[in-house]
Amino acid sequence: MPMLSIVLSIGRAGSILRQSSSMKLDFEHSPDFASLSPILRVLLVTDGTVTRTLEAYFGEAIEVDVRDHAERTSASPYPQIDIAAGKPILHRYVRLLGRRTRKVYAVAESVAVLEHISQQMRRQLLEEHKGIGELLREGRLETYRELLSANLAAAGRWAEDLQVAATAGVVSRDYKIYQGGRAVLLIREIFPQSLS
Repeated sequence: MPMLSIVLSIGRAGSILRQSSSMKLDFEHSPDFASLSPILRVLLVTDGTVTRTLEAYFGEAIEVDVRDHAERTSASPYPQIDIAAGKPILHRYVRLLGRRTRKVYAVAESVAVLEHISQQMRRQLLEEHKGIGELLREGRLETYRELLSANLAAAGRWAEDLQVAATAGVVSRDYKIYQGGRAVLLIREIFPQSLS
């Protein structure tokens, strides 16, 4: 699977954020946000684990299907987490699917600052097939999530993994996770707009 690049896209036509001194969802002025299902609105604003939120809402265990996990040299910069092109990163691409129904609820891509991720966390990400939020919680690591963008778009390159048509709508959010006062992870989560 080719590596997808996470690009910050605030202010595009499909954006459901407004920019101010801090990024936040624009509940009052976004007809797009108001039209989303309740679960999508919750998923866009949660600062907890998406896996547990999906499990609670849909009443089934969620599996993390790791499609790509590799330590590599970054082909492009990720200024959101202070990574220049040519620096080592940990890239991960997963599907979140229902254990019973096999329904794909989301796909997620993450880029980690390799020098800030412990060997134990690298091993867990690869071997335990758990979500990043779940591993952070289990490790009792104090973290902070900063929402960067939330957008509506066509499924396009995510269609096959989401099991939807390429023209179907998706909702995505980009955020970074801080630990110890520094940004260590950049994450994009993509959900089918039909999720309800």
